[in-house]
Amino acid sequence: MRVRANAGTTVEELAEVAGRSYDRLSREFRRDFGRTLKEFLAAELCRRAESRLRRGDLSIKEIAAELGFGSEFYFSRFFRRHTGMAPRDYRQSRF
Repeated sequence: MRVRANAGTTVEELAEVAGRSYDRLSREFRRDFGRTLKEFLAAELCRRAESRLRRGDLSIKEIAAELGFGSEFYFSRFFRRHTGMAPRDYRQSRF
C-alpha cells in the first residue's frame, strides 16, 4: 500500500487488490492497526510529501503531480489540513 498510495487511491481499489470487500478490509485494517485505512493513506501521503519537500529538488507543483493530486492548490489544502502548515512554510522551516 505504501508504494501504490497516491491522492487518487481509494479504499475500494485497495480492497479489490487485496481480494476483500470494502467493509471487510476496513474492519480488519482498523482492528489490526488501530486506525482507518483512509487515515493510513493520508498519513502515508503526508510522509511522502514531507520527504520530497525536505529534499528541495522538486517544486510544490511537481510534488503534487508526483503524488497524484489534481492541482497544486488541492495538494496544499490537503497538506495544511493534515500537518497544520502550508507546503511552502514546511519547506522553509526545514532549511
